[in-house]
This record gives sequence, C-alpha cells and structure tokens, in this order.
Amino acid sequence: MALKGQAIVIVNYAKGVGKTTVCWHLADALARHSKKVLVIDADPAGDLTRYAKVTPRETQSLDEMVTAQRKSAPETFIVSEGLPKNISLLPGREHTRKLEKLAREFLGPLDVAIVLAAPLRKLRNSFDFILIDTSHKAAETSTFCAMSASDWIVPVVDTSESSYKALEKVLEDKKLVMDTANAF
Repeated sequence: MALKGQAIVIVNYAKGVGKTTVCWHLADALARHSKKVLVIDADPAGDLTRYAKVTPRETQSLDEMVTAQRKSAPETFIVSEGLPKNISLLPGREHTRKLEKLAREFLGPLDVAIVLAAPLRKLRNSFDFILIDTSHKAAETSTFCAMSASDWIVPVVDTSESSYKALEKVLEDKKLVMDTANAF
C-alpha cells in the first residue's frame, strides 16, 4: 500500500486523554523523517491551533474550507508560516462552527460526514500524511467527517474507565459512518 496522503484521525470522546498532544508529536516525528505532514484541527475548540501557536486569518479554517470548497482550492486555507519544517496546519476556530450549522440546518450528521472527503482527496497528493485532531464531544459533525475521510483511526486512551467507555462509543460511531458510506 502506498503511503502518500494517508489520512489518520486521532480520536476519543473522552476529554483530556491527550489527542491533541499525540497528533502534534506524531506530526513532528514524521516531519523529522522528511515526511510532509498536514495537521487538521477538526475540533471546533481549536486546541491544536493554539498548541501550534498559530493565529490564522479569519478565512483560514476547516469550516471555511469545507463550506467554500467549490469556490477556492483547499490549499488556500492552510497555514505553513511559523510552523516547523514539513508541517502545515489547517486551523480550527473557536468561534466558527459553520460545519455544525450546515449539518443541523440542512443535513443529518451522517449525510454531512462525507463533506471532508472531497477536499482531502485534493490535498492527498501534496502531503505524505494528513493527521486529524478531533473533538471530545460525541456526535460532533467534524469527528464524523474525519472518521469518514480517514484511512486509519488512532484511538488515544488513558487508564480511566471513562476513556474506555468513550472509546466504545467511538467504535460504534465508526461502524455507523462506515455503514452509511458503504450505502452510497
């Protein structure tokens, strides 16, 4: 299997288990091995964006890319300036939740789960790996989108019982996402 453009989602519905930290350090390790990495902050809280110490322009975010994908190339939403060599970031934004609004007003969460796949297809040839940091909230549309668009899921689990229970819900949702995707 060719590894070019492999999308890996970092996930658990438990808060504070280290998803963002794992995502950033995995990106850093891959970049140090000369791999070109795109990290996507799919958490509406924007924790990965803050972790990377990036202040994106108003128009640079996952929500903006998904809702404007027919008008602009996905590359225009990516930040590379000020980041380590070989790492680029598609920021999350704390105050924008266009993807969630789109899902609530026009589509169901499973219908909108495929909306991240199209722009990711366009980006796969530009990166060796695409790492997606997700929200801790169950049924977050951005997490459904990330799971639907990914090739791999990396669950992050600490030793707490709540972390294991949250992982069970992630696995149920992944099956639901896969069943829905296979229906198309």
